[in-house]
Amino acid sequence: MGGLRWIMPVTFLTYAIGMMNLSGVPFFFSGGWTKEEVLHATAHWPASALPHYLMLAGVILTALYMTRQIIYVFFGSKRAALDAHESPLVMKMPLVVLALCSILFALVLTPAWPWLHAYLNGEPAHADFGLLIQPIILLSLVLVAGGIGLGWLMYRNVPDPLARAQPGLFRFLENKMWFDEIYEQTVITLSRKLSRLSDWLDRYFWDGLVRLFAGIGQAFGVLSKGFDDHGINAGVDETTSGTRGFGRLIAAAHSGQIQTYLGAIAIGMLLLLVLYAWLG
Repeated sequence: MGGLRWIMPVTFLTYAIGMMNLSGVPFFFSGGWTKEEVLHATAHWPASALPHYLMLAGVILTALYMTRQIIYVFFGSKRAALDAHESPLVMKMPLVVLALCSILFALVLTPAWPWLHAYLNGEPAHADFGLLIQPIILLSLVLVAGGIGLGWLMYRNVPDPLARAQPGLFRFLENKMWFDEIYEQTVITLSRKLSRLSDWLDRYFWDGLVRLFAGIGQAFGVLSKGFDDHGINAGVDETTSGTRGFGRLIAAAHSGQIQTYLGAIAIGMLLLLVLYAWLG
């Protein structure tokens, strides 16, 4: 980064417009009017004036930070790689559209000519450029200009003043308070250990438990099949065979021949007489 304004002119111009829009420069950029809406709302909030003062502090800090950022990226000594080049058309077109919207939407949000509000409310639009001269707007303009000017004076030619004044604090902030390292040693490490434990449980405990129940089910199936084949089915088959044999005997006795039936009656009567004589 650094010195990219001549290498990437379109990106620099659109970024500068976005920087001024985000910084809340009034009159020409839509971000200025949205910021003014918030400032007016907090200024007239009856509960507390603290949000309004915090917003005013945010105005100057945002302008200061955005100025610092654009100086480090596009001004100063060239620290870019040798192959740095302008963005391709597929990237430049969205940047141009966003930059144009940042400017054109200022015409929609300006209080001097609220034509869109009037159109949506079905009322005639009335221009009143006197609304541009208000204490809050003028104060906001001074704060934005002060933040941009202060950022330019602090960062245009020298290293970060905080690095010279408070090197320990600067290193602490530059390393993001070592939050990534702390996160790596705590959350990430714990997550990896829990993942390994979950993998072990899945491979050896839950899979083993599933295999155990599967084996029990298979053994029960084998026993059930053996009992069914050699117990229940065998008993049913023997009963069926006996019934079938008895049925054949009965069927053989019913030949349909009269002499056979008469012979059976005679034998039966003879047996009854013998039984009667023996018992009598």
